[in-house]
Amino acid sequence: MKSVEKNILAIDSSTSVLRVGLLDSTGRIYEAENHDRFRHAEFIFKLIDDVLSQAGLDKNEIEGIVIATGPGSFTGLRVGMAAAKALVLSLGIPMVGLSIYSAIAGRLFREHGRTAVLVPSRRDEYYIGKIETPDFDDSRISVITREQLKTSPELPPLLAIDFDIDRLGLENELGVVS
Repeated sequence: MKSVEKNILAIDSSTSVLRVGLLDSTGRIYEAENHDRFRHAEFIFKLIDDVLSQAGLDKNEIEGIVIATGPGSFTGLRVGMAAAKALVLSLGIPMVGLSIYSAIAGRLFREHGRTAVLVPSRRDEYYIGKIETPDFDDSRISVITREQLKTSPELPPLLAIDFDIDRLGLENELGVVS
């Protein structure tokens, strides 16, 4: 991995698992997660402190923030974005938003080729993004129902984020990426 020579904090609060990561100026990655569903506001600053502690850094040494823009839980996204914005304003550093699809598209495409990524929405609906190149176009995120998944023969192998894909009952009709 090429060194970015900056300490970049990453926050993903779009799903039920809160994830915080730090890429330090040497290219080393530190990460922390909290699986206590939908209690992001209680844990976000603790996780940020955890990754900074792992890296031996102080908050003032963060030089930029990447924040997940979803899709996902509105409340979760709001918590992550508010925390990121508070740090950006207090530290005077830049922030960039990135969808979870764009964040994983390059690596996913290199390792698995065409893939469809599913993120739960609600009531048997899922956000779907078809990764067909290393660069993902966020305007291609749509919503699909469980029934549409069962009857969509043109779907590439699926990657489920934040849920067990077996619960869809697709009976291995579609490939699954793990």
